[in-house]
Amino acid sequence: MSIIATQSLSCESKASLCLLLQALLGIFFKVRAPALAEDLPIDNDEWARQNHSYSYIVKLYDQNAINCWIATGLYCITFVISIVMFKINQRSNYVQS
Repeated sequence: MSIIATQSLSCESKASLCLLLQALLGIFFKVRAPALAEDLPIDNDEWARQNHSYSYIVKLYDQNAINCWIATGLYCITFVISIVMFKINQRSNYVQS
C-alpha cells in the first residue's frame, strides 16, 4: 500500500470519528444532558424576561442539537466529495502513468 493511500485511510478514519462524535453530541443535546448546560448560549436578560422558565432552556438545547446535526450533515457532504475527488484523482494518475 502506498504512503498516499495509507494517509488517506488515516484521514478517513479520523473524519469518521469526528462525524460520530458530532452526531453523539447532537443526541446528548437532544436528551438535554446536564453536563452540556455550560455550552448553552444563555442570555441572562432574556431568560429573566421569561421568568427563568425551563422552556427557554429546552429551546436552547434543541437549537444546539439541530446545529450539531447540521454540522454533521455538512461534514458528511464534504467527506463524500473528498472520497469522490480522491477516486477521480487516483484514476487519472493511473491513466497518466
